Amino acid sequence: MRAFLSETGQGLEMQEKTIDPEAENLAYCLPAMDRLCRVSVLIPAFLEEDNVEDCLGGYARQLSFDGKSFLDPQLWEILVLVNREEGIQPDATFERVMKMKELYPNIRIHVGDVVFSAGEGGVGRARKILADVAQLRAAKAGIDFRKFFIQGTDMDLKRVDATLIVRLMQRMERDVNLVAVAGERVFDPGLVGEIDILFLVTRAKTLLKRILLDSRYLGNGLDSSCNFTFLNGPNVGMRLSSYAQTTGYNPRLRCDEDSDISRKMCRLDGGIERIQSVVVRSARRMVLPFLSGDFGSEYSGFGDISVEREVRDISTNDVLAKLGAFRNLDDSNIHVLEFYLNILFEKCFRSAPGDKTLMHFFKKMLGDLGFCHGDYVLDIHEFKIKILSLKNIRSALRDYRHGQFYEKWLASQRMAMENAY
Repeated sequence: MRAFLSETGQGLEMQEKTIDPEAENLAYCLPAMDRLCRVSVLIPAFLEEDNVEDCLGGYARQLSFDGKSFLDPQLWEILVLVNREEGIQPDATFERVMKMKELYPNIRIHVGDVVFSAGEGGVGRARKILADVAQLRAAKAGIDFRKFFIQGTDMDLKRVDATLIVRLMQRMERDVNLVAVAGERVFDPGLVGEIDILFLVTRAKTLLKRILLDSRYLGNGLDSSCNFTFLNGPNVGMRLSSYAQTTGYNPRLRCDEDSDISRKMCRLDGGIERIQSVVVRSARRMVLPFLSGDFGSEYSGFGDISVEREVRDISTNDVLAKLGAFRNLDDSNIHVLEFYLNILFEKCFRSAPGDKTLMHFFKKMLGDLGFCHGDYVLDIHEFKIKILSLKNIRSALRDYRHGQFYEKWLASQRMAMENAY
């Protein structure tokens, strides 16, 4: 284990953490970090050739503080790690990242290409390497970790808020006690609005977030249990000095590594806040279990190359065509709605184990969604919901879609997408 010096609020202190050898190699090969740099955008990329242009193009068009000109390239950089394991044939991801470097010569896009031994790769290790590289480069440049931020993201983002990096810097610099800020992730409303289950799950997340953030329930909008539940995802910025106080991303996790780092960040002293930065996600995250037919995990299909390739660049129209059987909620697909509600149920309760008030919050969310008492049974030990009747939820869904609130919801989602440039 190598000792790593990290600059925190108390000065330099020793952090006993492992620096991945691949991170040291990559940091050594890259050009030195500019001393004015304040943000590293960290992007792992596994077979992402069809998404490189949208994602990097969105970040390359980041606006400055005045909102009229492009952001000074000295203030930020992009670190991309193209990665795969032995035995997996590469696609053109690396070459397309290099083309983006040529297309945007003023933007500091740094890229590494790593082939892990079989069984030793995955997104957890890729994120850990990128964060290690950012720390090593910032330390070598003599940058104060308290004034440096890392932005975790994914390559499969279709659109990126043009003010994302500026807002991250503004919030972090304005409040030195913040350890992280999280933005929003949305799907194409044309997709969500057409498929009952995706619409209900999207609405359930919004309702639960609203309930957990309500100060009447928690007394503090920055409560860590709420933030753990909703911090994870590909649109989170972290103060480097705060990240350095944790053990970092877990390199052994092949999925849910974002939830793991969220839990660690929420244990730190300081606040976590949400800014209105928006990224539009690829639909593949939601449709993998549908296409694989395996609803045992939210990440069913991840690691299955045939399934992964099928959904790498899936469009809204393709999703609607492939998921026709799930468009309308009925007894044949009730298990799919249970599956996604179970994920929310587990995240909610794992954020604050033993807190029985969260059962009340979850039941309130189900009521606001349209379920009535007796329509379901909750098993708090297994984090499972069993839906007994669809009558009331289908009636509520029908009423909501024909009301003025549905049009307002669609308008808000479309506005979020329009702002994500």
